[in-house]
Amino acid sequence: LDICDIAGVSQASFYRVIWRTITALVICPELAIKFPKTAREIEKAIAGFASISTESAIKNCVGVIDGYLLRTRVPSKKEAGNVRAFFSGHYQCYGVNVQAIADHRSRFIYFAMASPGVTDDRDAVRHCGVGSLIEDLPFGICVISDSACEATEHMVPVYQGLEKLQPHKDNFNFYASQCRIRIEMAFGMMQMKWGILQRPLVCSLR
Repeated sequence: LDICDIAGVSQASFYRVIWRTITALVICPELAIKFPKTAREIEKAIAGFASISTESAIKNCVGVIDGYLLRTRVPSKKEAGNVRAFFSGHYQCYGVNVQAIADHRSRFIYFAMASPGVTDDRDAVRHCGVGSLIEDLPFGICVISDSACEATEHMVPVYQGLEKLQPHKDNFNFYASQCRIRIEMAFGMMQMKWGILQRPLVCSLR
């Protein structure tokens, strides 16, 4: 509304421009949220992570995955059925578990509203289907996650607890963290860019 006053345009014109811009962004193929699947896309993703890894130590990573609690108002029973499932005991608020994967430049290449807020990341990965997407990667190619995820042939979590005290596992964590921080940065930029995410969403759950 400030822009309308300063620029001397009507609210209707302002919102028409906003939606035309949003539509243009959404249909732009260069900005598509796309997980690498072809040999060329995978090779490009691997090269990206190798470029940010000290001495190119990580040479087979195509993405980094993590969960994010999207805070919401308390959903109605009509919307959610099991309202308590949306309450996260860890964050002490209501929300939806989001699972996302980022590339080496902190750009999202996968994004899904996975599960109610009470769900841990390990189960949320299974619920939203990203696990099968990751397991379809070629042999030797992986996605790096935090310790909450289950280790598989293509999902490589960092070490936690007593394991990370072992020198070779601590060394792995050092290199893996250089890559994994990119998903943390992606969530941070998303939340700072869109102020609406800094407080619980009040729109309908759907």
